[in-house]
Amino acid sequence: MARRLSELVDFKVGRSAGEALPLIDFLIDEHTRDIRYLVVDAGKWMPQRKVLIAPDAIEGVREDEKLLQTSLSRDDLENGPRLDADSPLSRSDEEKLVSYYQWPMYWQAVDGRAVSSQPAETEQGLENREQAARVEMEDESERAPLRSYTEIKHYRLKKQGSASGELQDVLVNDHWRVSGLEAQLQGQAQVLSGDQLAHISWDSQVIEVA
Repeated sequence: MARRLSELVDFKVGRSAGEALPLIDFLIDEHTRDIRYLVVDAGKWMPQRKVLIAPDAIEGVREDEKLLQTSLSRDDLENGPRLDADSPLSRSDEEKLVSYYQWPMYWQAVDGRAVSSQPAETEQGLENREQAARVEMEDESERAPLRSYTEIKHYRLKKQGSASGELQDVLVNDHWRVSGLEAQLQGQAQVLSGDQLAHISWDSQVIEVA
């Protein structure tokens, strides 16, 4: 089932509703379009610290409580690696995270299946993006190729043969992968599938769709 990220940011994350933290953002893989981390606001416990939770740690969804249930306790989060809330995430930061929480090292995958719990896709386009991710990380070992949802939601859309449009929302499937976009194109609301995402220019903040 596809979910809007704008709706999920109204949820909280925790073992129970009593110790849940507000979900405020998502970090999306530039190449595979997987959600790599959920960003939670832990200010009431740990001021000035960024707390990231991998989708692998999400065990279920309680719709009535707007809760993403996780196996992680407050102690787990408080004792985890200290990430500066004002600094971009580096690969060394990720290595500390996965070492502490025992999460898969998704960037070391030979293909989409090797170390990630995400179900693999067989499309050639996904394979190409994953290969590009590995090559880039070899050259930029300290840069985590992740983009914030709060950044992406302000990107412009450009459809081949038509005027630019506006991005309304990002859709993700049950496996935490971007599956489509909701957009306003030529004055009409449209839902675009993941296959229609032709190219994303990160520098220009433009999403080109077929």
